[in-house]
Amino acid sequence: SSTLLGRVRGTYTFVDQNNGKVIFVSESFVIDNGASIGGLNGTFSAVGLEYIGLNSTKPIVGGTDDFTLATGVAITYPLADSGNLFFWFKYEFIFA
Repeated sequence: SSTLLGRVRGTYTFVDQNNGKVIFVSESFVIDNGASIGGLNGTFSAVGLEYIGLNSTKPIVGGTDDFTLATGVAITYPLADSGNLFFWFKYEFIFA
């Protein structure tokens, strides 16, 4: 099962003119339930390409508060597509 740790916000741009399955993503992850992850709070960002319907990885490129100067990898696992551009993902973060 999963535990809610925070939320994600960001922007995306379609970059694949052939079938629209590749997007450029800039995401900020807001961690606001610090007790669930060792008392950590703040934000961190990931930027890169996302392949719709496939597992994707993006580099973590910094953050705020407890995540200042954070680096690592954000892995996105697609869970469902509602058909209206609302997508559900599972995220895994590996910090360097």
